[in-house]
Amino acid sequence: MVSSTDNHTKDGADGDKAGAKADEPKLEGPELLEAIKKQVEYYFSKENLMQDSFLVSKMDKEYFVDLTVLADFHLLKVLTQDEKLIVEAIKSSKKIALDDSQKKVRPVNMNARTTLILRNIPSSCPVAEVTAFLEKAKLPATIGLHA
Repeated sequence: MVSSTDNHTKDGADGDKAGAKADEPKLEGPELLEAIKKQVEYYFSKENLMQDSFLVSKMDKEYFVDLTVLADFHLLKVLTQDEKLIVEAIKSSKKIALDDSQKKVRPVNMNARTTLILRNIPSSCPVAEVTAFLEKAKLPATIGLHA
């Protein structure tokens, strides 16, 4: 699989592992839907999102990306240029989801950010004082504090 960034190379080269090569015969029916689903699932995989700054930059605050952005990726264009077919393929996935309008896609399991880093707290500050500060700020329950 290749990331969306790789899809935007000027020479159009790709290293796809989902079976979407321009010189191969066109897929049809269930095989095409499965290939589309696997490619989009890869785009939203943790492995890809860690390195794909382009796709991450296109995410909104709820991690959705417009379907038009995905449809413009080279490897999806090789598979299909029909956005309705992409939507149909995504519907069968347990790893990615569509919004209610079926115009945006996001990964299903995005971990919420749950770490709070406090800097420049004097080492002499008691843990109880930090805990009291966090409680006063009405943050979620504190599970642990580390110095």
